[in-house]
Amino acid sequence: MNSLERFETAIRLEKPDIPPIMYQHFGAGEWILKDLGLTMQKAHEKPQNIVDCQVRARQLFGHDNMIAGWGAYVEAHALGSIWSWENKTYYYPRVQKYRLSEPDDLSSLVVPDPFEDQMMRTYIEALRLMVNEYGSDVAILGFVNSPLIAAEELRGCERLFMDMITDPSFFKATIDLVTETCTRYAKAMIKEAGVHGILIEDGSVGGDQQSRSGAVDNNLNSTAKLINSIKERGRWALIHNCSSEPYLDLHASLGPSAVDFWVKANINPNQVRSDLGSTCISTGVDGMTDTVMASPCQIESTIIESYRNYGIEGGFIISSGGEIPLRANPENVWAIKRAAQKCRD
Repeated sequence: MNSLERFETAIRLEKPDIPPIMYQHFGAGEWILKDLGLTMQKAHEKPQNIVDCQVRARQLFGHDNMIAGWGAYVEAHALGSIWSWENKTYYYPRVQKYRLSEPDDLSSLVVPDPFEDQMMRTYIEALRLMVNEYGSDVAILGFVNSPLIAAEELRGCERLFMDMITDPSFFKATIDLVTETCTRYAKAMIKEAGVHGILIEDGSVGGDQQSRSGAVDNNLNSTAKLINSIKERGRWALIHNCSSEPYLDLHASLGPSAVDFWVKANINPNQVRSDLGSTCISTGVDGMTDTVMASPCQIESTIIESYRNYGIEGGFIISSGGEIPLRANPENVWAIKRAAQKCRD
């Protein structure tokens, strides 16, 4: 099987020759940037630079997809939040100024055209190049933040959560604007680039972030609209939830193609199987700490245990439950591929 076939098989809840490995954003990317002679800022400037980084990462680490989006808060940036490249060499940009600093600012905001925003346009073009060159063999994924996550980078997390309580009508109007922005961006990645699927960051759906009722009220409806727009176009909608106490059943209720979660989240494997019984499971690597601090053997063991818990019958993707740190030990990332090879009968 090639990489695309592995993804397709796993998402159908069937069993590929070996589990596919999902690469998220630009894991261990510092080594790639050094190898290509780029800074992170320069890597964002041209579509071909993004492609080159993804190709080199796949050559080095052996995963089964390429992706553009790279964890940056593109949706809020397109709506006017200002980025700062405090460390433009090896780190992502951060929001320097939130566009929606005052409620009155909302009336002046409109849903952006993805092709009028330089960063959205750059990512879409990079995805198009990847699909054209590698899309028959490799899974090509776009990336979009969920509306709540994107709104946090438009308004500021603390103020947004206060809005939920003190001004729910303003909160809803903000979420509605951002939902349409995220949906329009995802549609453009599908229509113009032809991606196989979209990875959605929705890590606020968890007990460490908010109550179950809060997650339903604040996340689920807007994320459902985004997922439905992707599925209506015949593409995969993969949800990523890096919460330490994820409400996986809530995400499963939206009918995604796969749910990706942190392998060391506070949740029992039996409960995971119950919550995600008819959904492809994506997990296996503790990208947050193990790829920096553990040994390669420990990483292999964690993946193989996850495979035994969730993947023996198929419907399993190996992933890191979030982006592997940019400075992760390459030997630890190579261990992921070795573990995948061992996940055979």
